[in-house]
Amino acid sequence: MVTWRDPVVLVLSCFLLTAVVSGPVVAGVDLTPEDRVDDDSSTFTGATGSVTVSETTIPSERYTLRQGVTGSGIHKLDAPMSTVSVETTSGPVLVMYSLRVPELSYDTEVFRTVDEGFSGELTVGLDDASVPSNRLENDTYRATVEISVREESGKRVLDQREITIVVA
Repeated sequence: MVTWRDPVVLVLSCFLLTAVVSGPVVAGVDLTPEDRVDDDSSTFTGATGSVTVSETTIPSERYTLRQGVTGSGIHKLDAPMSTVSVETTSGPVLVMYSLRVPELSYDTEVFRTVDEGFSGELTVGLDDASVPSNRLENDTYRATVEISVREESGKRVLDQREITIVVA
């Protein structure tokens, strides 16, 4: 006959066994995952080409932090799209759009790959960015928007602009 204690004893036994095996008792056994977070975009190795850009456009207005869903505790960052006019591309390159708000210790980047032979207008901008509402203390924040490209010869900044973000 199975009592209510049997499943409880089984679960606690499995938990205890896992804790002992993965803990300091058994050397060399580690059940925790390795930290694979890498914030350095310079490790992208697929940029083996080069790109010729005729113009970049970073808007200077319409950057806002608006309140998210009521009770969510976040403000959504709305930013206009920027454009890069690509003349020629030889090999794959990586276009990077970054927005930095030093006063909030906030930094976000969006990456777009551009394949060999592409020419035309490329639109880049934020996908879905948000900031915790409890970090906002001012009505406006100074920020930097940068568009750069990673190509075979390394990273090259195409355009950079100081902007103001308005808290709505």
